Amino acid sequence: MRPHGRKVLDALAAAVLAAGIAVALRLVPRGEWSRAAEPTTQAIYGLFLMLAVIALARVRGRPRLERASLALLLAAMPVVYLRAAIEGAAHPGAPVWLEVVGVALFAGAAVGGYLHPRLLAAGIVAHGVAWDLWHLGAGPVPDWYAAACAVVDVGLGTYAASRLHAWGSSRGL
Repeated sequence: MRPHGRKVLDALAAAVLAAGIAVALRLVPRGEWSRAAEPTTQAIYGLFLMLAVIALARVRGRPRLERASLALLLAAMPVVYLRAAIEGAAHPGAPVWLEVVGVALFAGAAVGGYLHPRLLAAGIVAHGVAWDLWHLGAGPVPDWYAAACAVVDVGLGTYAASRLHAWGSSRGL
């Protein structure tokens, strides 16, 4: 792809990510922002932190750090579900073992995705489309969180896919 085409793709992916974050933030109930002990609230603040790291890595020309940050984020995504299942907040009795399997699967996807960036983009989208949406209505997290996470994951996966050209040529952290 030509450099102009990459810039257009990058801009579109950034717009999809920004729109996804905006939509997701509208799904967060007002009172949630002050519930700092909740796994879902901590995940929201953690996302903001990771987005800042990803943006700084990109601005500073550190594509491997950008990719590593997204891989770490992918590995951390199902931990929210595990913590919520253990605490039994939204749906008491949610099977903890299933969330442990999810943590293992997505941690493996994160490692594989770091090594093979196309898998990273696919893993992030898969978390949103498969894991988050599957948890709607019966998962250990509130439905607003599963829906918001799915929207953000599609945006992050789109962004990751747009960065494949930069990651393929990265040499150093």
